Amino acid sequence: LGLFDPIDDQPYWSVTPSEVNTPAAQELSLNATRKSLVLLQNDNSVLPLRKGTKLAVLGPHANAKRGLLGNYLGQMCHGDYLEVGCIQTPLEAITTANGNATTTFAKGCGVKEYSTTAFEEAEAVAQDADVVILFLGIDTSIEEEVGDRQNIDVPAIQMELLKRIRTVGKPMVVVLINGGILGAEELILHTDALVEAFYPGFYGAQAISDVLFGDVNPSGKLPVTMYRSDYIDSVDMRSMSMTMHPGRTYRYFKGAPVFPFGWGLSYTTFSLSHESAENEVHVVTNAQGTTISVVLSNNGEVEGDEVVFAFFRPLTVNTTDSAALLNKQLFDYRRVSLSPTESTQLDFTVQQSTLALVDEDGNLVSLPGSYEVIVTNGVHERVTFVVQVEGEQGVMRQFPVDLSGVQSAKMEATSAATTLQLPFCNASLTPHARVEDLLARLPLDEKVTLLTARASPRGNMSSIGLPEYNWGANCVHGVQSTCGTNCATSFPNPVNLGAIFDPQVVFDMAQVIGWELRALWLEGARENYAAGPHLGLDCWSPNININRDPRWGRNMETPSEDPLVNSKYGVAYTRGLQEGKDGRFLQSVVTLKHWSAYSYEHYDGIDRMAFNANVSRYDFADTYLPAFRASVVDGHAKGVMCSYNSVNGIPMCANYQLNTKLLREALGFDGYITSDSGAIEGIFAQRHYTKSLCEAGRLAILSGTDINSGKVYEKCLSQLVNSKQLPERALDDALRHTLKLRFDLGLFDPIEDQPYWHVQPSEVNTATSQQLSLELTQKSLVLLQNHGNVLPLSKGIKLAVLGPHAKAKRALLGNYLGQMCHGDYLEVGCVQTPLEAITAANGDPSNTKFAQGCGINDTSTAGFEDAEAIVREADAVVLFLGIDTSIEREAWDRENIDMPAIQMQLLKQIRRVGKPTVVVLFNGGIVGAEELILHTDGLVEAFYPGFFGAQAVSDVLFGDATPGGKLPVTMYPSNYIKGVDMKSMSMTKYPGRSYRYYKEVPVFPFGWGLSYTKFTLSLDGETETEAPRVVTSGLDTSISVVLSNDGDRVGDEVVFAFFRPLSINATGAAALLNEQLFDYRRVSLRPTQYKKLTFRVQQSTLALVDEAGNQASFPGFYEIIITNGVHERLTFAVHVVGGHETLSVFPVDIEAVATTPSMDTERSVNNVHLEALEIARGRAKGVKPAAAIAMAFE
Repeated sequence: LGLFDPIDDQPYWSVTPSEVNTPAAQELSLNATRKSLVLLQNDNSVLPLRKGTKLAVLGPHANAKRGLLGNYLGQMCHGDYLEVGCIQTPLEAITTANGNATTTFAKGCGVKEYSTTAFEEAEAVAQDADVVILFLGIDTSIEEEVGDRQNIDVPAIQMELLKRIRTVGKPMVVVLINGGILGAEELILHTDALVEAFYPGFYGAQAISDVLFGDVNPSGKLPVTMYRSDYIDSVDMRSMSMTMHPGRTYRYFKGAPVFPFGWGLSYTTFSLSHESAENEVHVVTNAQGTTISVVLSNNGEVEGDEVVFAFFRPLTVNTTDSAALLNKQLFDYRRVSLSPTESTQLDFTVQQSTLALVDEDGNLVSLPGSYEVIVTNGVHERVTFVVQVEGEQGVMRQFPVDLSGVQSAKMEATSAATTLQLPFCNASLTPHARVEDLLARLPLDEKVTLLTARASPRGNMSSIGLPEYNWGANCVHGVQSTCGTNCATSFPNPVNLGAIFDPQVVFDMAQVIGWELRALWLEGARENYAAGPHLGLDCWSPNININRDPRWGRNMETPSEDPLVNSKYGVAYTRGLQEGKDGRFLQSVVTLKHWSAYSYEHYDGIDRMAFNANVSRYDFADTYLPAFRASVVDGHAKGVMCSYNSVNGIPMCANYQLNTKLLREALGFDGYITSDSGAIEGIFAQRHYTKSLCEAGRLAILSGTDINSGKVYEKCLSQLVNSKQLPERALDDALRHTLKLRFDLGLFDPIEDQPYWHVQPSEVNTATSQQLSLELTQKSLVLLQNHGNVLPLSKGIKLAVLGPHAKAKRALLGNYLGQMCHGDYLEVGCVQTPLEAITAANGDPSNTKFAQGCGINDTSTAGFEDAEAIVREADAVVLFLGIDTSIEREAWDRENIDMPAIQMQLLKQIRRVGKPTVVVLFNGGIVGAEELILHTDGLVEAFYPGFFGAQAVSDVLFGDATPGGKLPVTMYPSNYIKGVDMKSMSMTKYPGRSYRYYKEVPVFPFGWGLSYTKFTLSLDGETETEAPRVVTSGLDTSISVVLSNDGDRVGDEVVFAFFRPLSINATGAAALLNEQLFDYRRVSLRPTQYKKLTFRVQQSTLALVDEAGNQASFPGFYEIIITNGVHERLTFAVHVVGGHETLSVFPVDIEAVATTPSMDTERSVNNVHLEALEIARGRAKGVKPAAAIAMAFE
């Protein structure tokens, strides 16, 4: 809990009283309450009520306060701890909402006391009303902890009141207040409408009023079965059996409920439909699942939420035990919000494990046979599918482990340890105890090996059952391994993924990568290079560095130039990779790279290992830190790679301030840190920071670098320990970080019930994962220009396909590739070329002619004549131009961003023929296209689209897919680089970097991307743009817009929300900010469909970074810009009221900035004296993280 640690950098010690019960928290509670209310009955559409109606409000709960709250309550109101005077009653809420109309109250009766004396008054009130609302139910005098109910009847006195009032003949609404359900079979005969409110809590009265009057559309669903009152007569309260007749819950109850589990009506009309072939049977095996798709549509006139449930039930399955009594089983559900006319497709994955049943021994078993899958909204909408499970009956998971032989339950790799009964293989011990036991058994030489990346197959100790493990596998856009039975699914490159602007698809991709990594690891796949070692389960991915400069050779690896986009990408990738099907264990381990301020390879004679990134506090806090902070704090990343470069003079793999003080102590990182390959050697050999190679290794491990990708640790650590220059505890601390992760991966626990140990080879590169990769590629393509609507092309026309990339295979793929095809590890024969995809799509093969025209970057015009000749016979021309990894790559930055001269020469010559022309660009970093756009009608930015790039490009060119990508970077003109120093890390120095600071006119701006359909942004009808919205430290605002598809094609659109300061008192670098993205949404709409989008603006949303690196709120006026990145744009004014306020201090509280401790001369290094050197001598104990971190920026 941090109660014995320094409090300066702990946010939990800085929570202020004003952060309790904020407006945002209150709104969250109110909205949750509204969503929880269940409309059970609404005969004749008596609800919603019209405001201004004469209402009679009756019943024992109409004036309820404490009766709304349930149990386990904090103090609700100031005063006595039981005080509830501040709570609104249902009567008060309804009276307020009903305006000037008459709302009259009579209690009628108590909760359970039998007295009819107040019936007459209630009847009189009802006689004079247009509509009657009765608040009935029970309270904690009837059901409570330590007191179960004797029956589930509606209290007799309340039923008598209801019947009496019903005789008046007025429209009737009953609201039930209760915890456990009530037997309502009689009640529903005497009311028109029935709302189940349960114990709705503090905002219950307001929420009920909102639903009754239609200010909110009811959307709750029964989470329990509503039985009849006589249910309890045949069910023993003491019996724990779920299946004994008549059964418990919807899963086993054999009677007819009053309302079933999942029931809940709405004020709008939802429908479910599907396009499966009639009588289609979905087949599932142990190697193959299936996907069931339905479309949910809102066919009514009111926006609303709907819950869609997916159940299965056995049809012809050979089971005779309790499992045979199963009615049906919920296996998935989704809550969806839809506007009128809006629809969305919902996909439910059905695997063998989805349909597994439990046998009498408690084992989870797969039974072959037919099953029915039921997709329903819990009410009247229901679509069904037949699924056939093929194969043999099999046990998928034994209960709770294999009891036939405990010894064999341990993983094979630790069988020796199991035989020896060593404590580190005892799963009942704490992870800490297990790590410490294993650590104590390791000799020094084995410790060194275990701290070396790619040491496999070394590192195993058969004497204690410790298996080999390889630190080092890349998964940048797919598992970078050799093929097993199948080759890993390859996805588009990260720059393409950034162009999609949808973190969910990144999460989906990472889920596939993590699962396939497990399968390939089990199969013994190797890292994909000559003599690569056995894969590990740690991915050296994602790359979340900022796309700082278009010359950088690795721009293809990172999603964007924007810190928010990279943050969301990092969090989504991290969670998708690490969080899998077994919540007890990590699926795999993320390794964020490259920490920190890394975006330089080799330029102007300076290598990345010698490069010193001079970074200001402003730029570090504003640009270089956010993605890493988010991925660690929000994503819980378990690995980080320190980069080749130095930051402000200190090599990153020897940077104690940033690695230990900032990353571990300030941000709470609890994983491992690896060096990039050769980075520790570079501290000595290229950076000349130390006097010897072993001194570089010593600095690295003391500074927090746990794993060395290289040979320094193996060469030096034992020597340093034996010569007393390095304490062995430094190795032990590093091993605690790394070994803990191997336990977190489940590598030392019984494997029978771990799904990660049972991933089949057939689950790699499945049809589903291939489809995901294709769809992501299609979504990533950016239509930059489309003069005269030259695109989409008509199929069957005569096409000339030209250019050096028309027959590209490897050039589509980018870098960090797993084995694409069976054969040699570099084999790409199975990759389709753009020419092949276009020829296949364009009908008769004779319609499509090819000429290369020129190479990527040569000077030969010998192919121009052939190219021109086929263009003259064509109806349209498609040129595949761009660059490849001969021009930009890891370890090599570009000297310029020009389009290769020979390609521009070819384009101009072809353009003179006068045929409609389309250019498709392949590249990682952007190319200067200011001249290119003058010589083409259509321009598609494809980046490096990956394995399915050819198919996706063809789909977009012919209109089989509508382009929906947006530029995740600014497309500068070619001369941009002449005014920007590649070695400068400043984002703000003129002309500035990225859309946030660039002061000149781009060729295409960040966020630009056209579509084949027409999207429009408009106000939602309730939003006004005139008066500025007010935001304070305690007051947020929301801005809502409506996105509509006014074209004639289905399409995706991305809506961006930016802010820019108008008149604020900001100085320094913050005053140079053009605008800042604070939110974005990707939306899919059919023609005529629209969707309301709401963006919340808080004080923190508009925070800027000051010169000290602090996040600060500057009072004044800001403009909010909602745009699709092209021509649709709405603006709103926001006024931040209050004083200048520091929201968070850089990077933690630096109230005391210490100077660097002095060093002994024999231990000094060339320039900067690392505090890390002092750690070994115990001098730096107690130095605050803030003070240490500050040193890195002095």
